[in-house]
Amino acid sequence: MNRARRKILMDASKLLQEAEEKLLEAKEMLQTAMEEEQEAFDSLPEGLQESEKGEQMSQNIDDLEEIIDYLEEFDISDYTTSLDEM
Repeated sequence: MNRARRKILMDASKLLQEAEEKLLEAKEMLQTAMEEEQEAFDSLPEGLQESEKGEQMSQNIDDLEEIIDYLEEFDISDYTTSLDEM
């Protein structure tokens, strides 16, 4: 691989590493939001938990958990390692 293409790969690898840091930051923010929503839901009386508002809160918690799980499974470092080895 010539120098110009190697520089492109190095730049792309750097961008992917920055993206990985941003995804980690976003995951932490989502985790905080999910925990706060769970606490708010748990503090509702049982009757309100079963109301439309409570059901929506429960759905929000489930959706956030699914997104967080996806972000935990997605590993950009697999790609940056491959680029760095070229």
